[in-house]
Order: sequence, then structure tokens, then C-alpha cells
Amino acid sequence: ASFLGALGLSQLRAGELSAAEINLLASRDGIAALENVSPDLVLASKGNLAAFYLFQGELENAAGLLEGSGDAVALNNLGSAYHLAGNFREAAMALTKARALADSTLSEHHPLRVQILQNEACLLIDAGKNQAALERAREAGGAALDLLHHLLEFGSEGQKLDFRRTSDPLSQLCSFGASAEEIGEMVLQTKGVVLDSVLGGSSISERAPLPAGKIFIDYFVFQKYLGAGRWEQCYGAVLFGGEATRWVELGKGKEL
Repeated sequence: ASFLGALGLSQLRAGELSAAEINLLASRDGIAALENVSPDLVLASKGNLAAFYLFQGELENAAGLLEGSGDAVALNNLGSAYHLAGNFREAAMALTKARALADSTLSEHHPLRVQILQNEACLLIDAGKNQAALERAREAGGAALDLLHHLLEFGSEGQKLDFRRTSDPLSQLCSFGASAEEIGEMVLQTKGVVLDSVLGGSSISERAPLPAGKIFIDYFVFQKYLGAGRWEQCYGAVLFGGEATRWVELGKGKEL
């Protein structure tokens, strides 16, 4: 039954949806039929099937599988399902529980901690609480920087590759109205963390000011939040130097 669950997830990632559903259902039912089965195994099988329903947009089915869970991953997914279904109150409750559980049970540098904060920020922006969303995005960005520093020192190659997809520290700041100075500072801190890892120094604290009359321009890709869980790849640039730091959204990725 556990093998069928792993096979179903693999098929889901490959886009083989019919086969994935058959195997994930069989895994859940097979594990539920076992005697003296571990509660964690039951929860994992339900979570795998819920991931399929979330992918399919079947939010009520996903929420039904995840309700009542005491697992931070499941609660985070439940919060996302409620959010996308427009049930903001239930989403906030699930994400608050997920964050509290993650804080008490997961390591300081676990990627899920960043993801929960980012999900809370998206929920807040969709609920019209723009300032609270920006504050949560700032918190998520700081946690993402700490995670990046940890992964560059101790993480596997797979974890490093996953970081950009799951823990991007810039996209929410660019989407939720952060100032040019704040976005620019995040760009520099991110580069500083990477340089510190490569050079073994302290580039963040030893950053030198630009010479008078010089301008430095940094281009980057970010995901712009469109609301209701939808994102769009965009390009941006930060201009350092002159009278003030400037932030420019250059356009959509598919147009550039």
C-alpha cells in the first residue's frame, strides 16, 4: 500500500492523472484496512490523496481528507484548500495551527516554516489586509534568507534546487507593495548569503558603498502574485546609486 502511494505521487508529477488517482485511492484504502497501523501512515496516505485533489482543483475533497489532522504539512495544505475555496476564516485557523505546530515540532531551518508564512501572506492579501500581508511577507523573507544560508552550508543539491521554487524571498515583497529600498536590500542580502558561502567571508556586513556617480543595476526573475493562488513569472530590476534606490517591474516573462 505504501508503494502504491509513492507510485501514485510519481504518476501525479508525470501528469498521469488517471493512474495516479487509482493508486492513491488504493494506497489509502489498503492502509486503512491494516490492523495496528501507524497513525502517521494513515495520515500520509490521506495527505497524498489530498495532494492529488488539490492539483485537480477538487478543494472540498482535499479539505475533507485533511480536516482534523494534527500534522503541520496537512494543516498547511488544508489552509491552502480553504483559501482557494474562498473560506478565509477556516484558512486562517488552519494556517495558524500549522505555524504553531511547525514552530514546536520542526527544525529551525525546515522549508515548511517558510511556506506557511508565505501562504499566510497570500491569504491576507486576498482578504484585503495589505499591511498585514506585507508584514508576513517580510517575516517569510527573513526566514527564507536564514534557510538559504543553512542550505548552502549543509543542504543537499536537491534541497538547494528546491529553494527557488518553494522559498523565494523576493516575489512576495515585489507583489505586496514593499518599498524599492526594501526590495533592493533583499536583493543584496540574498547575493551576500550566496557570496559568503562561496568565499567563506562576510560580504553582507562588509558591503562597501558605491563610488560617487556610479549606478549598479540588478535584473532578476520573480513570481508576481495575481490573487487566488495564481502567480505569473515577471522580470524586475533594482537600480542602486544616485539619489535613491529604484525598483522597476520590467514586464511579464512570456513577453520579454
